[in-house]
Amino acid sequence: MTLLICSSTGKSITLLNQIADSGEAKVYRTNENGYLAKIYHSPTPERLQKLGLMIAHPPTEPNSHLNHISFAWPKSALKNTQGDIKGFLMPEVKGGTELIAVYNPQHRKALKLEIDWRFLHTTALNITSLIAALHDAAYVLGDIKQQNILVNNRALASIIDTDSFQVKNPKNGKVYRCLVGSEGYTPPELIGKEFSTLEQTEIHDRFRLAVIIYQLLFGGQTPFQGRWTGAGDTPQPNELIRRGLWLYAPYSLLQAVERTIPLEIVHPEVRRCFLRCFNDGYQNPNLRPTAKEWLEALKVANDKLILCGRVDSHYYSRTYGKCYWCDRSTKLGVDIFPGKETSTFVVKASTSYPTLHSTNQQLSNKNQINKNNQFINTILSIVITLISIALVSFIKSGIRSLFSPSNNFIPTKSELEIPTSNDSQELQELTKSQLRAIANSEIEAYTIGIGISFQFDEKNKIPIITDILDKSPAALGNLKIGDQILEVNGQSTLDMSVTDVAKLIQGDVNTAVFLLVGRQGFRNTSTMLIRERFINHNLEQDYVNRCSARFQLEDFSNALDDCNEAVKLNFSNDEAYFLLGASHIMNGDKYKGIEYLQKSASLGNKKARKFLKDIQQY
Repeated sequence: MTLLICSSTGKSITLLNQIADSGEAKVYRTNENGYLAKIYHSPTPERLQKLGLMIAHPPTEPNSHLNHISFAWPKSALKNTQGDIKGFLMPEVKGGTELIAVYNPQHRKALKLEIDWRFLHTTALNITSLIAALHDAAYVLGDIKQQNILVNNRALASIIDTDSFQVKNPKNGKVYRCLVGSEGYTPPELIGKEFSTLEQTEIHDRFRLAVIIYQLLFGGQTPFQGRWTGAGDTPQPNELIRRGLWLYAPYSLLQAVERTIPLEIVHPEVRRCFLRCFNDGYQNPNLRPTAKEWLEALKVANDKLILCGRVDSHYYSRTYGKCYWCDRSTKLGVDIFPGKETSTFVVKASTSYPTLHSTNQQLSNKNQINKNNQFINTILSIVITLISIALVSFIKSGIRSLFSPSNNFIPTKSELEIPTSNDSQELQELTKSQLRAIANSEIEAYTIGIGISFQFDEKNKIPIITDILDKSPAALGNLKIGDQILEVNGQSTLDMSVTDVAKLIQGDVNTAVFLLVGRQGFRNTSTMLIRERFINHNLEQDYVNRCSARFQLEDFSNALDDCNEAVKLNFSNDEAYFLLGASHIMNGDKYKGIEYLQKSASLGNKKARKFLKDIQQY
């Protein structure tokens, strides 16, 4: 068992089991929890000088607030008992998977990784942010390759093998070069050159970064992959790169094949970055997008991703206009993002109101209508009050979803008297002001938030997470059901109302919210989550619910508009047809109303059947 000395602390470091071996060094676990040792076979003076510079000038850790290690950076030199430097101590990156296993569909399937296109966009964004941080610190990676990037289940990336980077002494300008490069990632102007004599710049890294992003967004495919239409055999990847040949080069000799994922599916800003890098940048490398320019493009693209209406694991760009992955799966019989049909995908909570069931309460008579007064009174005695047991129990539980920053009013228990009996006849109507709040609420097809629901612990007066949407920021941020939300953006949630806590958590897409979370048996933890956009899975019911409120407020024209929207979303919504029929009748069109009531009854709506039976005498 080898014993070394940590030069920065003087502590003894014991090398335990070996976990890796390369041509230049071996990597060991150590007795220092959370740290590994990299021990060189034959360290040269130049290598040790480079190591000293890296230890003295580490880059800023961009994800320190997330308790994440972004760089396996040299922490301290390790010396033997004679005082000779043998290697260095570095933080251990845990829970990461090699990048190829993240972007390659076959690897994902073998490892049973549930990853979607949104996750890959986020991964690309996070990798880009790390490279931007390194460039800000004047480091050049030199050898970006898939084995050197690890990704965890939060889409957070870590870069390892950092001592291979190109390092420049800020005092005397001496350059300690990156001596290696990887096929398929080397820019055309460096192919065939001797790396040991080259001083690289971040401009060369720009090319490598673009290849990594392409592989992430296009299912592991590379820009230099396609059907060769030129003479002879298909050239090797480096030769294609040297000649500037890729799928979308002018007069390219590479053509897309049936399985090629087309460039147009990505957001136009991302598409422009690829064209700038591989076309404009071929002639003039300075025109390649910087890491920061990629970062901005990927943020925009991530914001424009929307969930497919058919498969719960399919995301596509709003700018493309349809789900490419559904079309590709139908055409090829292969789905690289397999998931469930949305008919079986149930989001247990949403910002929208829950389904409104009928009660036996009657609406007051509409005395101002003289003609067909008895007919109208019959309608009003049968039409539902539209504020239901489900809504009241929802209010009683205090549950409030945080998928959306909408200003929809949902009364808390203190704002609504809740009957103690379970008898629906004892349920009280919502007040006019509460109905108006629902009637005036905005309905959005897409909602924004972090993907949690919560309710208040009546004993401790603290919100407790009751549901977490799969693959949401909350899920990726390791929040758990049962966690207490103690603070939001530094403000205590103790004795706050549901609405106030919701407003603190909600916000704009791609903005951060900071939570202090309590978990039984653990210390309180601070976490930052980035708000994201979700499809409103309750959009259809939202329209029915608002129609219900508007009907009760005798706003029949707007009630008709809402239920027409619900029917457009689902031609089999019997409740929407029932409300359409009642609204048409109350709006003066008796025959169209009966037509919609008959449609509702044919779909199995019992209220419509009862109503049609009761009015046969009129």
